Amino acid sequence: MAGVVERLAAKLPSDVAVLKIDLGEHDVAEEYGVAGLPALQLFLDGEQAASIVGFRRVPALSEALRPYLAV
Repeated sequence: MAGVVERLAAKLPSDVAVLKIDLGEHDVAEEYGVAGLPALQLFLDGEQAASIVGFRRVPALSEALRPYLAV
């Protein structure tokens, strides 16, 4: 799903940061309730606002993020 996220990230405003974390190297999966992969976590103002689990193509991912971002 990295390619999908990269294509979507290129369309987002410059004040939106997109980060990738290798869960094998970090202990964040349990901290944020990641139960399946791929998983995207959306944070607004430092707080977890949404969790998207499972593969999505760019249009579906854009639609899922629409309530949070101007995409």
